Amino acid sequence: QKTRKSREKIYLKEKRSNEKRGVKIGAVTFFTRAMNKVDAIKEASVKGTLDFKNFVSMLYRDYVATQYDIR
Repeated sequence: QKTRKSREKIYLKEKRSNEKRGVKIGAVTFFTRAMNKVDAIKEASVKGTLDFKNFVSMLYRDYVATQYDIR
């Protein structure tokens, strides 16, 4: 039989876990919006720069890492 304190600990742990999951899902939403905006850029002089390519690479890497972390 579980004590009140142990049930409360379990409840708080689950609540925190659910809150973290919600925040991560929100982050994935923002990453998706950012990727759509980046994909909409048509200017070749911008797309060809090393800084832009590094940014896109970082964006996709962090997006995948965040999605993986949700599971």
